[in-house]
Amino acid sequence: MSRRGSRDRWSPARPSGGFQAAADYSGASEGVSRRFRERWGPVSIRLEWWVFPVLGCLADGGQLGNPVLRQPGTQGKAILYIGNWAIRHSGTWALRQGRPQVPGRPGAGSPRDRGERVAEDRRWRGYAMVAGACLCWGTMAVLARLLFRDRGVDPVTLVAARFYLATLTLLLLLAVAAPRRLRIGWSDWWMAAAVGVVGLLANQFLYFVAIRLTSVATAVLLQYQAPILVALYALLIQRQRLTPRLLAALGLGIAGSALVVRVHDPAVLRLSLGGVAAGLGTACAFAFYILASRAALRRLDSWTLLTYAYLAGSLTWAGVLPPWILPTRVPDPSTWWAFLAVATLGTVLPFGLFIRALTVLPATQASIAGLLEPVVATAAAYLILGEALLPLQILGGVLVLISVILTQTT
Repeated sequence: MSRRGSRDRWSPARPSGGFQAAADYSGASEGVSRRFRERWGPVSIRLEWWVFPVLGCLADGGQLGNPVLRQPGTQGKAILYIGNWAIRHSGTWALRQGRPQVPGRPGAGSPRDRGERVAEDRRWRGYAMVAGACLCWGTMAVLARLLFRDRGVDPVTLVAARFYLATLTLLLLLAVAAPRRLRIGWSDWWMAAAVGVVGLLANQFLYFVAIRLTSVATAVLLQYQAPILVALYALLIQRQRLTPRLLAALGLGIAGSALVVRVHDPAVLRLSLGGVAAGLGTACAFAFYILASRAALRRLDSWTLLTYAYLAGSLTWAGVLPPWILPTRVPDPSTWWAFLAVATLGTVLPFGLFIRALTVLPATQASIAGLLEPVVATAAAYLILGEALLPLQILGGVLVLISVILTQTT
């Protein structure tokens, strides 16, 4: 087939933008190849199969990667393979330069590319929501420590105040802003109840017990073994493949968290059998919360799930400490302001952000990104409590940040 016939085959009388761009690209690449061979002779034989298609595109500014361009010529296969590789890296560049896109390829203007950009934007928003949740949780850990140390509040009272006030806040918000989200089926109620009782209530109670029996550092370190449990579940139960980059992110995150909480310092890492058991129970409950919430979000809205989960936790905890007895255990009115801050800024907001992030992030990636909480808690203790910030802790924070970055690019 002649060159003219080949071009006529792929280009109608009034060629569309995409096929015209492909034809222009073919002509430009072959023209550059021919001129290069005339100048450099045999040296060009090896180079023309991978250099000239790219040079042709750069010279002409045309569209890379036409999959149907199989016309005879020196660069036929090179256009097919190199062009298809290059479009994944430079396809959006052609659109920004005002160049037409080849129909059916994942260029910047195709529906597939628009869908990928939307998914990428949602994924970054998910990581931003996890980071915001960690900021609130880390600050709340310092506030809880102040309540234990200076106000004599015990974990049972703090969990009760947190759950009751958070449930009231969520019910009022949904009743005013989105009443339709209060509708829930009976089967969905039991799903939310499991998330609330096992994933939230057990997690928070055991976390506060671990803080009281050991230290904040020990409790945080034990709680954030949860990403390992989530990864094992994904590997053994869901049969998901864990990439080397994800495993590296998991290892760096756990190691960084250990450095942040000064696991190497015996004076900081206070151990007791009950405290360690409570901390490991916290890790199991947090892993259950992540996995069960992600499964429940297939049927329920995130705020609906969170509201009824906290309602179920409150009803369960009412058997331990009824709400009408709570005021007698906390007579100081100023302490109730701290409870309100724990319930709203330390509970409703971060759990709302995190559970929303689970709608766009895999469970393993979300749990690894949650390792930012120990970093935030350490920084908050340094700023609020005046605790020392050692070089190894800073190194640990850097390792956690690297792990989160690796997770984002996985």
